Amino acid sequence: VIAAGLLYKILKEFEVTDWLAVTLSSFIAMLSPQMQRFSGHFSLSYSFFIPLVLLLIIRLLKQDKDLKYGILIIITITTFSFLHLYYLGMALLFLLPVALLLLIIKRNAGIKVWSKPLWLIAGVLAPLMVVKLFLHFTDRVADRPQIPWGFVASRSRIADIFLSQKSFTNAIGHFILPRHANIHYTFEGYGYIGF
Repeated sequence: VIAAGLLYKILKEFEVTDWLAVTLSSFIAMLSPQMQRFSGHFSLSYSFFIPLVLLLIIRLLKQDKDLKYGILIIITITTFSFLHLYYLGMALLFLLPVALLLLIIKRNAGIKVWSKPLWLIAGVLAPLMVVKLFLHFTDRVADRPQIPWGFVASRSRIADIFLSQKSFTNAIGHFILPRHANIHYTFEGYGYIGF
């Protein structure tokens, strides 16, 4: 419900009509691949995290309240980073490319325009420093693996994205591909985007 509400606000930022915004935001929230993780990854079940960060980015870019939305981005990402470090990783992979594109597009603009990408960079670096400091002072385990098992083994493959085991695209894929094709599915990588 929260994700649908935030998606509605995002659509309204782009002046989508009310009835279409309500319909689309509801469907987008319900069809989120994240819904499949609710049974096993409780700390990753907050499907409103990405819409919330996206809404804050849009408002940061569209309005002159850099301080307000910059601080809200930092607080949001820091809070969610303490729920699960994947949220910090998602924010890093999302905010830094947006900031980089803004810096490239606005490279000849004045200092006022530069503040927005800098807030996006701070939106990731500040939570990263807070979490690293917290872990430094509270985590006494010194021999954690740098890359835990599953990082490579549980990645998404083409079949996990385009050929769902539970849809007709799987049957079509098996019909088109040679019989000896070994299509491998993993639960961790499964994120079928739909037909």
